[in-house]
Amino acid sequence: MSEKYVKNLERKNYLFTFVVSLWAHGLLLKRNLGVGFMKSMVTYNDDTGILYHNTEDIKEVENALWKLIENDSSILKDWYKRGIDLNSKSDLLMDINSLDVDIKSLDDFMNHFKETFLFSTVIPYWVLAVFNKQIELGTDVSLYREVMDKFEVLRGQTRYPQLVSSILDKYLKKVSEMTNIEITLLKLLTPQELLSFFSGVANINEKVLRERQEWCLIKNGLTDFSLVFDYNKNGDFSTLLPKTEITENINSLNGSVAFGGYAKGKVKIINNLGDMGKFNEGDILVSINTNPSLMPAIIKCSGIITDEGGVMCHASIIARELGKPCIIGTKIATKVLEDGDLVEVDANNGIVRIL
Repeated sequence: MSEKYVKNLERKNYLFTFVVSLWAHGLLLKRNLGVGFMKSMVTYNDDTGILYHNTEDIKEVENALWKLIENDSSILKDWYKRGIDLNSKSDLLMDINSLDVDIKSLDDFMNHFKETFLFSTVIPYWVLAVFNKQIELGTDVSLYREVMDKFEVLRGQTRYPQLVSSILDKYLKKVSEMTNIEITLLKLLTPQELLSFFSGVANINEKVLRERQEWCLIKNGLTDFSLVFDYNKNGDFSTLLPKTEITENINSLNGSVAFGGYAKGKVKIINNLGDMGKFNEGDILVSINTNPSLMPAIIKCSGIITDEGGVMCHASIIARELGKPCIIGTKIATKVLEDGDLVEVDANNGIVRIL
């Protein structure tokens, strides 16, 4: 196998969500753009997933999106409106106090979740990634400022994390009550498995879920919305994926400046809603990458450090809006820093110093 892959993102999230991400980046994007990330793969263990994209797929998607941007395509306007509408529908769904936890409501939720993931997360992310690349190449993107501004707003308002915590969790709780399987394991279900359980077609295979908890690789299958799982860390697919090496005894980290300034404080690793309780006013927020569900911590923080991101990522956009010193793209901040570490964020020079 000579294909080349690069790491796109890393998140602490449900395996369910990463499966939807594979579909949204692949088949659903291809249906709307003509090309998509059909060869993407996810590795998952210890509640954390890493999404990898094939480099040729990245080129095709970026080229197709840049053509739409250059041609001022109405397709982009339609996508933006679709994303805004889906976010509004998400808000209405999350406001419903009583939810019928059954196969029909689950099927409706699944369809909404997939579309929301595509139009308010994946498409805005890649539109902004294309702008980021063009800016790095020295392209004058001022002509397309309106498009960039709209998708910045849309990217900053994605609702998928809230949909997981407020709606999906209700279905998992119901399954747990019916099967006595802990919710921690049920987060490793795929959308099809959850639908099959509620429709009475199949039971939950707890042994398989425990295997996934240890380590698994997931890729798209040959048919629509099908999946291939590999549980061999040293298998053929795994050898294609890049490895991150971490040097010991690190005293400082380097990254890119998203917003300048200086901050000093205690590190708190914040990757999901469950981490919020430990965050205090003035702490330094350290995250793989931020998303809208982390806004309460972002507002209270004195500075932001991320593993991932470019000038158009969520952390960068919010840091500029709130005037927070922010260093992105350190690659290893969440792996070398620990809760309580005292750090200095020199966001004028892109340096994090461990004190």
